[in-house]
Amino acid sequence: MRNLLLAVILVVGTLGGSNAWAQDPTPTATVRIAVDPAKLRDGSRTLGEVTFVTGEELGPRYFLIRYGPSEDRLSTPVWVAWSLALGDYCNNDPAVVWAILVGPEEQYWSSPGIEVEPGPVRSRTPPTVLGFGGEDSEGLLEAVAAGGPFTMLLIDDEGRQFNHTVVETLTPEAREAQYAEAREALYATDVSELPLRRVDRIEYSAARLPPPVDPQPCP
Repeated sequence: MRNLLLAVILVVGTLGGSNAWAQDPTPTATVRIAVDPAKLRDGSRTLGEVTFVTGEELGPRYFLIRYGPSEDRLSTPVWVAWSLALGDYCNNDPAVVWAILVGPEEQYWSSPGIEVEPGPVRSRTPPTVLGFGGEDSEGLLEAVAAGGPFTMLLIDDEGRQFNHTVVETLTPEAREAQYAEAREALYATDVSELPLRRVDRIEYSAARLPPPVDPQPCP
């Protein structure tokens, strides 16, 4: 909670201020529909989980809108995730960094803060900062459902901003059109050509953390 409150204070004080890692121009990405067409055991068809996404989950920039079960029409968003890579961010002291999402009407939502090791070489700091929110995130799902441009950025506990990206989330009508095209393609495919949808068993193993590195000064 303390980190979240600190992030809010920093955003309020710095969104209109200077940017230590300014990008000119700010990259823009547009979401696209992602589905997993398949057949069920009863022979019916499904698009599987419906999301609108841009980027890769472990890539430099990532934004995802997950929808609830949809039939004739697209339903409503139930979950949103966003992440940005730390990239070449460097601080000579331990730092905390947040991934901020700013809505079309200047609303904002913050990820949990992550602690970043000092120096340019990091062995235990996650490479990306992940934000997420559902129905417990005030106004987030409603804003995403309405569509428009959202801005992702990283901000540290000294108020420095970097890795800005604008995400065009499309209008509800544009997303509905993509969903309709996906449904048409699904029903134009012979059911015998669709893979059988199944729930794969997921196995987890204990991850081994790399050994810590000696602090190094930033270049």
